Amino acid sequence: MKFIIKTFGCRLNIAESTEIARQLQEQGFSLAKNEIPDLVIVNTCAVTARAEQQIRQYVRKAKKLYPKAFIVACGCWVDN
Repeated sequence: MKFIIKTFGCRLNIAESTEIARQLQEQGFSLAKNEIPDLVIVNTCAVTARAEQQIRQYVRKAKKLYPKAFIVACGCWVDN
């Protein structure tokens, strides 16, 4: 199964995304390079209204680009 991770925000989110990728690869997933992913992870940090807008735009774009992919959002935007 192929995955991609899109990270928005702070250094902590970058570190979290790296750890998520490592754990997925340990479970047999592989990073989609030029392939269509089966899983799209959106790691969010939404401290501003602009950041929230960018996240919503990316999620809509991902749904259009990868209609068969499972899309997961995590991070502080999800908590709002």
